[in-house]
Amino acid sequence: FFTLEAELAGMVAFETALAEAEAEQHVIPAEAARAIVAALAGFVPDIAALSQATARDGVIVPELVRQMREAAGDAAAQLHFGATS
Repeated sequence: FFTLEAELAGMVAFETALAEAEAEQHVIPAEAARAIVAALAGFVPDIAALSQATARDGVIVPELVRQMREAAGDAAAQLHFGATS
């Protein structure tokens, strides 16, 4: 089904897989990938902020990535690294 929850879960899964693949290829440090995976395992986005940002930006990704980077802490710069929206 196409639900907001399913769409967000897919985007979070993408970021997890991207971090793991980039670490495997030595694009980002393995420690950063582990931190990203751990942070996103329990990640719950701020839906109200996503709604406001989507109304402003026209897409959900910039705000979602911002929130995920905030959750990733020291690994923030490696989250979404090299990806485009």
